[in-house]
Amino acid sequence: YELGGPQVLTFKECMEELLTVIDRKRILVPVPWWVANLQASILGLLPNPLLTKDQVLQLRAHNIVSDQAARESRTLAGLGLQPQSIGTILPSYLWRFRAAGQFQRKPAA
Repeated sequence: YELGGPQVLTFKECMEELLTVIDRKRILVPVPWWVANLQASILGLLPNPLLTKDQVLQLRAHNIVSDQAARESRTLAGLGLQPQSIGTILPSYLWRFRAAGQFQRKPAA
């Protein structure tokens, strides 16, 4: 089975959505793959690396539901589940990481 929501987002779009939910502003800087591999090689020497070469390798691969899985009903819909958008799900996981904490009032919709 391949599980995914109704949207296809880039990694940058995922990060932008995350930052919106936690109400933080950050500059997102594109990093060339060779720089990411170099960083992972150096950080991999640490006891608890922040980035590994395996993570960089995984980031290079598309992580979306394939057309074949959709045709064969090997998806959430195939299990009888309605896929939810990232905007619906993400706040329930990340609200506590807001700058003022989880008890900050939610903005009016």
